[in-house]
Amino acid sequence: MDSWEATKVVFDRVREMDPDNASKIMGMILIQDNSDKELIHLTFGPEHLLHAFVLNAHADLAAKPSSPPSPVLGPM
Repeated sequence: MDSWEATKVVFDRVREMDPDNASKIMGMILIQDNSDKELIHLTFGPEHLLHAFVLNAHADLAAKPSSPPSPVLGPM
């Protein structure tokens, strides 16, 4: 299985768990240093590994603002 196929498998599984954040969670997986290894591990590993990753990613996403705050403009 190549990394493209592993990405699709993991994305489909993540989308089942958290459809609203699946793309963001996949992005978090793909920006890791060992993303290919992690994808294969999540593809063939036990369900609880992927579930734990999704829960951690969801917590990280909830802790971050959805968009950068607007700069405060002072009086001109």
